[in-house]
Amino acid sequence: MKKSLLLPISVLLFSLVASAHAQKTEDYPLTVHVYRTGGSNIGVEYVLCLEVTSEGRKLTLLSSSAAISKEKPIAMKTGDYKARILKEDQINAAQYAREYEFLLGDGKKLKFDLIGESE
Repeated sequence: MKKSLLLPISVLLFSLVASAHAQKTEDYPLTVHVYRTGGSNIGVEYVLCLEVTSEGRKLTLLSSSAAISKEKPIAMKTGDYKARILKEDQINAAQYAREYEFLLGDGKKLKFDLIGESE
């Protein structure tokens, strides 16, 4: 009897995990393509800078929280990432502020601030 319950329980657990993963990616409706990464020191802080395309626009994103791992500067691989806008403030007709959150393949989330836009 125990063996007969093991398979349905396993299937149920697998479907719950798959559903949780699907919900996470659905929460990140944007696909952001990272085509250039780099880092630099700003004052005493190391920051990670990304040049990306999203929704047909070229953007420059910056993060200090995603720039250090075990006290060493890190880079980020180019490619497509799922993302969402966390905050957006329209300052005036020409200026705005925006914060993005990326969802990585391992479930880790990284935050980036928009610092530039180009055509």
